[in-house]
Amino acid sequence: MIEGVNMSSVHAVWARHRDVWLKRWGTYLIPPIIEPLLYLGAFGFGLGTFIGEIEGMSYARFIAPALIAVTIMNTSFTEATYGAFVRMYYQRTWESLASTPCSKLDVMVGELAWAATKAMVNAMIMSIIIVAFGLMTPWSLIWMPLLAIPIGLAFAGLGMIVTAYTPSIDFIILPFSLFIYPMFLFAGTFFPVSALPEAGQWIAMCVPLTHATVLTRAAGLGMWTADVWISAAYIAAMVVITVVLGTRLAQRRIMR
Repeated sequence: MIEGVNMSSVHAVWARHRDVWLKRWGTYLIPPIIEPLLYLGAFGFGLGTFIGEIEGMSYARFIAPALIAVTIMNTSFTEATYGAFVRMYYQRTWESLASTPCSKLDVMVGELAWAATKAMVNAMIMSIIIVAFGLMTPWSLIWMPLLAIPIGLAFAGLGMIVTAYTPSIDFIILPFSLFIYPMFLFAGTFFPVSALPEAGQWIAMCVPLTHATVLTRAAGLGMWTADVWISAAYIAAMVVITVVLGTRLAQRRIMR
């Protein structure tokens, strides 16, 4: 998909980020796992007792797979924005890596691969916990990590585009406030998209979290409908577009 990539160099970049993460894995791992579980407890088991069934299932079961999609989105987008910006601007890690046999493109692809890996790890841990609660099928333990890679790459590529144009770290809050958080609330996570007004439904179907939620809900609950293929095509197209644009644009931030 991206010409001129040296996979050995990409692995070296990925391994560097992995080694740093392993030194403080507890600090990095706990927040992105605890937050969605709190939502599951508060909304699924708390508010859900007053809601009843949605689409033939308990409210907790309805939102559980969607929260995994949210975890994948938040993990990969945050890593490709805040994490990448810190490495680029404050730590000058990108410049250091690019001064080795790794090319600028290798550094960018390694960044995206690491963001997707973190998303996969968090999705797997959440899946294990949710399956233990009996809210998803055990088959989801196979499907969720597989889905986390393309969904993670899609949001990581989007985050890399943001990083390519970010003048300061304070700017990154804007895409979170204007794009990520609204998706979290209105992309079929806590209620069906069909509950929105018609204009809202059209908007929801244009944003990536809606399609990520369709995929994780299908994998988590075994609901393989025709909509899954539409959402799969959407995510696949987003991966191609955002990864190619993100890697090309972000290379300009490496000064050497």
